[in-house]
Amino acid sequence: MDPQRRGDPTKRRRGMVAFRHISILITAFAVTAPASVFVEEATPESIRRFHTATAISATKILLIGGASSSGPPSAITSAEIYEAGTFSSVGSMFDERLSHTATLLPDGRVLVAGGRNERTLALASVEIFDPSIRTFARFAPMLEPRTEHSATLLPNGHVLFAGGLTTDGTVLFSAEEYDPVTQSSIRVGDMKVRRLGHFALLLANGRILVVGGRSGGNANDGQAQIYDLAQRTFEFAGFGVSVNAPAVVLFDNTVLIQGDVIATIYDPFTKTVATQPLECSQTGAVAALLQNGDVLFAGGSPRCDPQSAATLRYNFRSGEFQRDVAMRYSRLFQTATPMHDGSVVVVGGGSDPIPSEQYEPLYRRRAVRP
Repeated sequence: MDPQRRGDPTKRRRGMVAFRHISILITAFAVTAPASVFVEEATPESIRRFHTATAISATKILLIGGASSSGPPSAITSAEIYEAGTFSSVGSMFDERLSHTATLLPDGRVLVAGGRNERTLALASVEIFDPSIRTFARFAPMLEPRTEHSATLLPNGHVLFAGGLTTDGTVLFSAEEYDPVTQSSIRVGDMKVRRLGHFALLLANGRILVVGGRSGGNANDGQAQIYDLAQRTFEFAGFGVSVNAPAVVLFDNTVLIQGDVIATIYDPFTKTVATQPLECSQTGAVAALLQNGDVLFAGGSPRCDPQSAATLRYNFRSGEFQRDVAMRYSRLFQTATPMHDGSVVVVGGGSDPIPSEQYEPLYRRRAVRP
């Protein structure tokens, strides 16, 4: 992405103005005939929910851990790589885990941290996956066990772990910066509100936005927070959103947050917020940023659709939300990974083995049509 385009304040204002205009005039979703498609692909070697999916190259996705049964979650150690519609096993982790994090490091390795095991105990353990030898190695642990936490790669190469649930069921205020080079972690300032199942996004101004998730009934439950890298402290961002709100940094450096009943766009440079009521949001959906700037929201539990195969699409240029083509399979706790060719690969989310799917947006189909 052209850095001049990303940093152009006129483009940020354009997106904000369009969104405010839509919030006044649109009372229902624009309904159009779906032109994009989902193409069925191979079935992963393991049932996976609550797993991670990390794009480790232009064509490969690393799938790690997760739950392998429809009953009480059964954490697994296995990992596999998706490439060109097929799956191949790679080395297993040392610890079984689900609801963990997997962070792609600048050197191409993947840092796997926390989660919970078969006994539903939160983990402090950390492992590193090296794609050149396709194996895992143990790293020094985090300062405390965490599951359903966030992990954000910082500009200094450290990884910020924030919040989550610890072994005794306590929702955490705490955060730490982990240095993968020295395998050491330092405690940083606590969050203002305890949080689990949230998003923590690196913004273009170098700060971290913590948004969504749950905190266990605190009065400030929905309040977003900002992490300052220089001060290593958190502060309130000045707005709030509902729980289970997937969030994405858009091409103009604003942040789109799809809440339960309201969508929000936050501009970190002007610190302003625009909102739009949603007629049919998807609780627990996953979000994928497309190459044309649009955002695909897939799966979860739609409020106005009994099937969790439904999708929504946010049009970056118009500011509208539209129903998009449904997935071939209903999914919950799946992953959706944007690929270099403009497609999105959706994996897992079923209680039984189900094939993966590749989302091909209309603009990509036009580009590759002979």
